[in-house]
Amino acid sequence: MSSSTEICNSALIKLGQERISSLSESNKRARLCNEQYSKLRDSRLQSHYWNFAMARAQLSLVSGSPEFGFDYRYQLPTDCLKAVHLNDKTARFKVEENAYVHTNLVEAELLYVKKITDESKYSPMFRELLAYDIAIDLCTALTQKRTLKQDLIAERKEFLRDVRSADGQEGTNDQLMSDTWLESRWGDPTGDYGYEDGI
Repeated sequence: MSSSTEICNSALIKLGQERISSLSESNKRARLCNEQYSKLRDSRLQSHYWNFAMARAQLSLVSGSPEFGFDYRYQLPTDCLKAVHLNDKTARFKVEENAYVHTNLVEAELLYVKKITDESKYSPMFRELLAYDIAIDLCTALTQKRTLKQDLIAERKEFLRDVRSADGQEGTNDQLMSDTWLESRWGDPTGDYGYEDGI
C-alpha cells in the first residue's frame, strides 16, 4: 500500500533530503510537501488517461437549455478532472464552468478522468512520475541546486519513455500525443514534457 507520505519521501530521496514520517510534521520538508502534494497530484492525474483513473457516468440532465449552441445541459460529476468523450466518441460537447457538459445528445454517458485520492489505487509508474514532479517542484526551495533540478528533469524525460511504452502495451493501442498547453495550463513543474492519450 502506498500513501502520500511515501510518495513524498520518494521525492525527498531524489533530492538527497531526509525522509518525513507524515505531512503534518513541523519541518520545512513536510510543510512544502503538504502544500504542493494535492495540486501536483491532480495536475498529474489530469495530464494523461491513466487506466486506474478512468471512470464512466450516466449524466443527469439539468433543467433549462444553454443560451445557444447546444440543446441540453448535463451535470458534470464532482470528481471529474477531465472529460474524455460522450457516448460513441464522436458526439460534440463542451465543458463549461467546471460544472456542466453541453451537448445535443438526448442521453449522455461520459468517460472521464476521475480525481483519485486513494494512493493504493495508483499504478507504480504514476507514483514514480508524481515523485519526480514533487522533487522537481521542491528542488529549489530545499536544495538551491539548479544543476540537480536539470538532472531530475532529464531523468523524468527518460522515465516518460517507459511510461509511454507500458501504456501502449495495455488495452487498445491508442495514440500518445504531446500536449504542452495542458501541462503549462495545469502547472506541470517541468513545463514541456506533457503527453495525453487519444481515447
